[in-house]
Amino acid sequence: MRSKNDETYQSGLLMRRISLNELLPTAYKRQPRPVQTGTVDDGLRKAINLSRLYLSGHWSCKYSTALSSLQWKTYMWLFKRPWETYAAWAREYKTDIVSVYVFGHLTLVVNTIEAAKDMFERRSAVYSDRPHITMIDMMEWDFNVALMPYSDGWRMRRKMLHQFLNSGAATQYRPLQRKCAVKLIKLLHASPESFADHLKYFAGSIAMSMTYAHETAQSDDRYVHIAERAFEMLSGAMFPGAAVVNAFPILRHLPKWFPGAGFKTYADECAMLTREMRHVPFEAVKRSMTDGTADPSMTASLLEMHEAKGGDEAEAVAIMDAAAITYATHFAILALVLHPEVQRRAQAEIDSVVGRERLPDFEDPLPYIEAVCLEVSRWGVVIPLGVVRTAYRDDVYKGWNISKGTEIFVNTWAMLHDPEKYPDPESFKPERFFRDDGILNDDNVQPAFGFGRRVCPGQHLARASIWIMVAYILALFDIEPTKDEAGHEIPIRADCTDGQISHPLPFKCSIRLRDKKAEGLMQEL
Repeated sequence: MRSKNDETYQSGLLMRRISLNELLPTAYKRQPRPVQTGTVDDGLRKAINLSRLYLSGHWSCKYSTALSSLQWKTYMWLFKRPWETYAAWAREYKTDIVSVYVFGHLTLVVNTIEAAKDMFERRSAVYSDRPHITMIDMMEWDFNVALMPYSDGWRMRRKMLHQFLNSGAATQYRPLQRKCAVKLIKLLHASPESFADHLKYFAGSIAMSMTYAHETAQSDDRYVHIAERAFEMLSGAMFPGAAVVNAFPILRHLPKWFPGAGFKTYADECAMLTREMRHVPFEAVKRSMTDGTADPSMTASLLEMHEAKGGDEAEAVAIMDAAAITYATHFAILALVLHPEVQRRAQAEIDSVVGRERLPDFEDPLPYIEAVCLEVSRWGVVIPLGVVRTAYRDDVYKGWNISKGTEIFVNTWAMLHDPEKYPDPESFKPERFFRDDGILNDDNVQPAFGFGRRVCPGQHLARASIWIMVAYILALFDIEPTKDEAGHEIPIRADCTDGQISHPLPFKCSIRLRDKKAEGLMQEL
């Protein structure tokens, strides 16, 4: 255990004090009205504030005097993009890990790649568990392998996922990705002002087609919309402190009419969407298998395997592809509209290697396009603090006594915006991935996809989906800021949300065909 005179130890206490004192009100200001979206009314808020004061009382009496100025300095921005705050603390106190207390519960934030590899790869048996999150149960998302605790059931499902999504197996989905990308560019050509909806459709159509062989015929597909909405509600309830019921699980037993129990309505609405998202397409696959009309899909394959082994068919529904591809593609469009010089260089590479008579393909050697996609994943981090882990057993890491059950966040944003590894990290610079000899370096921005046993199983699919989207769009379109009536460009605000899932704030841009050659190629598709 570190000495209380040690500066790093005291800095940890500082972070705990600030987080405990500010987390609750800030978190609930983030929740939109009306009540059914999960807000907490004044009655329950007062009760929680009393609990918060009780929990923080001992520490504040002993340590608050010397630290109050920094506490007030951080009041307004502590939980606006909190990953930046944690990264700044880590740099200031020269530590890989910072600690915060939430309702008296210790949480660690890992801020460096070195510490992440030590803990999540070399000690993966210790740091691969997930906490029990009450709202996840209430919203019926506990089926998802990404949220399951470390157990035999999780290992079995993880093995199933690897069978369908490893680097070799993922190539079988390339025809599907091409098909969905062609649909995307047709939609962008027809209604470019709705590009955000079209990007959602692109990601959702890949996931639904791959998992259930569901053909998405239009940009407002019902099942894609349901999955998007369920995922958005999940994201809103996963941020640390965003749902009071996670801190006080007993509150799940309150009746809906009880003041402050709006989280129950929120959870019930999400649970209804989750059930429809899972069971409706799943039952459709079962029916098509029964009548012999089933198209190939992961669900159909798993059902056949389980029938042969006598397994439980319900396990098939644990297969879900992350909707995070949607947000990565939004970051890609934002980066491209802000950096026309990147577009010009990428288009020159496509024109030189591929020509103007066809669209790019996965086999084409396009290193600058690859660098653009890598920089998209680095610059626009979709899950800045990862998905929370817990210690499976007691451990000691670099003098930190980490007890079983301690919650741990991975500050992916800090790792991918480390100025020592990525100079000028806020700038979008694909050239940072090239060596001096013009060859791509070996940096694959792995933190964006996780570490160890909890690495994103769909990372190969996600990387390929982003690549084909970027390549197709740049081959055909110019992306520019929109203009006002006077012909002046309307500035674009390059900012993003600060939830567990981060994505660009809404923005407008002009997406139009590059020239006559692009028009001719579009007509052939």
